[in-house]
Amino acid sequence: IQTVFSWPRKQGVPEITEVQCRTADAPLLTLQYANSAEISRINKGLRRRQEQTVLGFMIDPRSGYWAKSVEEGEGTDVSPDADRPVRIVPIVRDRKNALLLRFEEPERYEPGTITTVQHALLRGIAVEYQLEEGEILGEPLPDRNNRRAILAYEATEGGAGVLSRLVEDPNALSQVARQALELMHYDRPSIEKAVTSADPSRLREREHEACVRGCYRCLLSYFNQPDHEAIDRASPEALQLLIDLARSRLEQPGEANHTGLADGWTGAFALKDMPIPDGKPLTLADVTFPFVWRSHYVAAKPGSISAGARSEGSDKGWSLFDLPSDPSEGPPVQLIETLTG
Repeated sequence: IQTVFSWPRKQGVPEITEVQCRTADAPLLTLQYANSAEISRINKGLRRRQEQTVLGFMIDPRSGYWAKSVEEGEGTDVSPDADRPVRIVPIVRDRKNALLLRFEEPERYEPGTITTVQHALLRGIAVEYQLEEGEILGEPLPDRNNRRAILAYEATEGGAGVLSRLVEDPNALSQVARQALELMHYDRPSIEKAVTSADPSRLREREHEACVRGCYRCLLSYFNQPDHEAIDRASPEALQLLIDLARSRLEQPGEANHTGLADGWTGAFALKDMPIPDGKPLTLADVTFPFVWRSHYVAAKPGSISAGARSEGSDKGWSLFDLPSDPSEGPPVQLIETLTG
């Protein structure tokens, strides 16, 4: 079974909220959230089928009943007058609140690391927000053999409304990671020491906890049975990643990259007697504008502005300006006139 998804769109532009999770050293994850994402689950066929490139199942077109495949012992003697079975690929679609967690450089992790972290975070979310098991489900993307991201979605009708908190609350993901470590039988004082020092060797297991790689009291559940062999709660790499998430912070995309540039442009604005930008970036259609004057509904960025960002900005009443790459060239005349009247 393979899971695919698409974000909701407005006038061709994805309606998502995006933040970056990073430590002081490096980015860890990019989080993208949307209400009512379309999630499709495709049943590609039997795991044991001989030809993995042949997808789907056989169905009798006259009766509507499933027909046996070759792997299930289907006979080869078929009457010329009989209706031959046809092959179909079942697919189920639904709309769910969804959160995509994309790892930075996922290829550098061992195969079981992302698997362990996936289920640790899902269990951490359930415990942190007091949810029943199965209310939040997750799938590896693009598939189980190539895990580069995790798609988490609210499986219950109407949704629990908790995934949006992970992109809105700066401390939510950090708390979920701490909760996950505690679920994995590590005591709270040692978790805080490990987070403070960024050192997983400081973790200490609680006494009398009979668990090796995983158990049904920590990471194993009915819903992740296909991954049981890959889960390892003691993996040093998985523990390091969870500790990094516990000490991480959330930022708007590109927010950390504009510090020096902002200093240069702030001086250029001051020379033109323009108002100083508010300081908090604006994101439109995945494009970040580091210079924002919210009282004027004006935003600017160095370089070109995509059509999607201009379209979303126009819909929301923003005036957008592209700045020269070099602050010494100064802001465009139209921007000065708009802000100074």
